Amino acid sequence: MSTHPDPLSTRWTMIDGLYGSQPEVAWHWFVERYRPFARNVLSAVLPSGSDVDAAESEFWGYLYLSRVVARADRERRFRGLLFGTLRNFARRWRDTRGLAPLPNEALDALADDESATASATRLWAHNVLRNGLARLRSESPTSADALERFYGIGPQDWPGGQNAPLAALEVADQLKLPRQGIYMQLHRGRARLRTILETELREGCADEESFRDELRLLLRIAATKVPGLME
Repeated sequence: MSTHPDPLSTRWTMIDGLYGSQPEVAWHWFVERYRPFARNVLSAVLPSGSDVDAAESEFWGYLYLSRVVARADRERRFRGLLFGTLRNFARRWRDTRGLAPLPNEALDALADDESATASATRLWAHNVLRNGLARLRSESPTSADALERFYGIGPQDWPGGQNAPLAALEVADQLKLPRQGIYMQLHRGRARLRTILETELREGCADEESFRDELRLLLRIAATKVPGLME
């Protein structure tokens, strides 16, 4: 295994390496890839920032020792698997510290794909988009810069983490590109990002129907949070 794995390597191939000959490489890839999602889910079900810090630190150790992910059913959608693991971990974490049990309806709302609140699906979509933009940036930094500035994609989580979108001419001026050049970067960046995100989603699904469901969810959320980024 390379010491610098492709950030969009087939997910299960990399997961199989979590207990392989170079587990530190695979675990670094895994934790960095899913830390934003894990932290956001834990933040939604734990009472304070210090609790989230402690729980997140314990969560990665729990995954390693329990081998939950390594023993997972490969036919499941990866999004559901990781969310379910985080949800069960958070329940136990609260119980062992004498915190009031989290009402089932709170967890149900978090898992609800149609929820208007901070659902796990929305958090997952943000994580997928961030992974995709990171891959795009590794291939074409200018395209990534153009998309982030034109669409106001901020470094933090939705909602409240987006910057004000800039006009194309403002982006062109900041990136020192001609007017037609910025439109080309935006067009190419959107097309390549779409391909990257489809690859990302397909790797976490067992069949075409599951992939199409996940893609529809991502497109719906992206259309609400970043209109125009993905058709």
